[in-house]
Amino acid sequence: MQLNSFCMLDVECCSPRTTIQEAAQIMRRKHTGDLVDDMLKRLASDATLLTEVISQEQNHEARTRRQ
Repeated sequence: MQLNSFCMLDVECCSPRTTIQEAAQIMRRKHTGDLVDDMLKRLASDATLLTEVISQEQNHEARTRRQ
């Protein structure tokens, strides 16, 4: 199976300032079902924050156990 049989080669982009309504209009006009970039960046940002919180909590727990 070739990549072009299930991927769109002509992609559309939007910025973080694009509203949900604008993104939906772009998706409808371009017959696109996914917003890959605004989601990956957001997920990466959320994962980074979560990692920081977990690390801080682990450090806090380790300090508390030593006391």
